[in-house]
Amino acid sequence: MAGTALACGLAPTAATAAPAPTHTTTAPASAQAISCETEMGSDPFYPGESASEIYDERYSQGAEIPHLDDDFTPQGLGHWADWDGSGTNLLLVTAYQDGADARIHGIEADSGEHVGSVAIAGAHVGGLAVVDDWAFVSGRGSDRIRKYDLDELGDALQAGGTPYLTQVGEAQEVPAASFLGTDGTTLYSGKFNDVDRDVMHAFSVAADGTLTQGTEYECR
Repeated sequence: MAGTALACGLAPTAATAAPAPTHTTTAPASAQAISCETEMGSDPFYPGESASEIYDERYSQGAEIPHLDDDFTPQGLGHWADWDGSGTNLLLVTAYQDGADARIHGIEADSGEHVGSVAIAGAHVGGLAVVDDWAFVSGRGSDRIRKYDLDELGDALQAGGTPYLTQVGEAQEVPAASFLGTDGTTLYSGKFNDVDRDVMHAFSVAADGTLTQGTEYECR
């Protein structure tokens, strides 16, 4: 519809939302209009047609993900800051293959170097997030979150080969864990829904990695 804008965001649900203000201010329609760049690029760095010239100029080829030729499908992506004490940041990528153990790959964020990979119990592993001393990974099914000790994960990534890493304790049941994210201190998990709105939950993380559910957000 002309003159309107699409908005994507998160809002606390009625059960957890703060009281509504007594009045609101609506921006004029002109301030809400969307302007799209339509010029196509001529030499995209990815397969297929260019998404747009501005996309191709802003983004570039990233680090290579290991074991794509072995039919492993990348899933979750997490960030481990200063993972080895030298100031180096690590990207953690989960990957799965039907009927096989899943993987966590460690890739240096700046250089793209593949530090190592570990095997973990098989699952779709759709999400990964690092909070405090833990790497949280979506477990089997869509409502379980596993936790892995970061010291153990770091040692295993540097051990060579693909050592098997066991989760700490039992996977914790949550409302949904299709995807995971973090703001650095809080873990967020939610459900993919391609036909309707859904919800995402915030969890505080205890020293032992136990999750306590907090605010529920509506995903728009």
